[in-house]
Amino acid sequence: MNYKPEQLEKNKPVKEHKIGQVLFRIYLAKNLYNSKWNSALLKKITLEARHSYLRYGQVPLIDNYDKNAEVYLCRVTYAPMEEWLCVRFVPGSAASIFLEDLSGYFYKGKSISRLIKQKLFFGKNNWQRKLVSMSRLCGISPYFFGVGKKTKPSNSLKYSGQALALVNNHFFSKHNFSYLSAVLRPELLKKILHPNPKASLFLPEAHKTLGCRPEEIYLNRNLFAYHFPGYFLNLFQMIRLLEKLIQEKKLTVNAVKKYVKMYAPDFNKKLKNKKYAEILKSTAGLDKLLLARGRIAGAKINGNELRDLVEKNVDDGPELKIIAVDKWKKQLLKI
Repeated sequence: MNYKPEQLEKNKPVKEHKIGQVLFRIYLAKNLYNSKWNSALLKKITLEARHSYLRYGQVPLIDNYDKNAEVYLCRVTYAPMEEWLCVRFVPGSAASIFLEDLSGYFYKGKSISRLIKQKLFFGKNNWQRKLVSMSRLCGISPYFFGVGKKTKPSNSLKYSGQALALVNNHFFSKHNFSYLSAVLRPELLKKILHPNPKASLFLPEAHKTLGCRPEEIYLNRNLFAYHFPGYFLNLFQMIRLLEKLIQEKKLTVNAVKKYVKMYAPDFNKKLKNKKYAEILKSTAGLDKLLLARGRIAGAKINGNELRDLVEKNVDDGPELKIIAVDKWKKQLLKI
């Protein structure tokens, strides 16, 4: 982090918590339904935290959902170290049938929003305003406080679960929403849902909240998945599928390497026990292969045929989660 502690003096935290020797300071970087950021510095810190999303592809650091979102930063200090967590809450809007997370999911081939309106709000109008989505969860790895020199880039956040719980507790003490949704990858869920050894949080899958079968809710892959496969697809299954197609001589190693430069025989074995960030780096270019049009050079299949095979053999990466806010708040009180 390239800022001096005194620069934050003009940006007072909205809440502070001291848990043992760890200080959690929550900053409101941007208010709900207001397009302006509360300070240039808080926006700068948010952008630095969101740089972690670039490992999935060319993701815009600021998007249209930020216009109405409430954005929080949590500064966690445990001398001589400091780390940051960043998260936003995007409200549903009566002007659109879509909430951020819901735009990418289908129920039996149609927008999942129809099912949500029917099952959770009994067909009432303006139901979207009772929904809020939690997204862009990211952070800044631990660094030496007051120095700005980071530790190893691979260091993960030590207190992300507690920080997220405290931010959620503050947000829902201010705002009246009925349901919270989130789309989170499994490796991230493991971190944030266990804020301390004695407590854990539970975010149910959407199908459980909505009372339907798991296979009836699925990702609209044409919208996001092939552009950002490292986030929206099961990457391990994707790699196994490529190896299978090479064995069947439908693809060749050289054909894959034209897109995924680091690809090599026994790729799946070589990536075993690697951290997910390293796997993402090794599979850079996979999006271009999955978006290929026409015949894939050096292969016996075309782009449409490859995508059909992915559809049949590769699961979604993250899962859509939906929980009643009252149930979520009760869990937060235990943290």
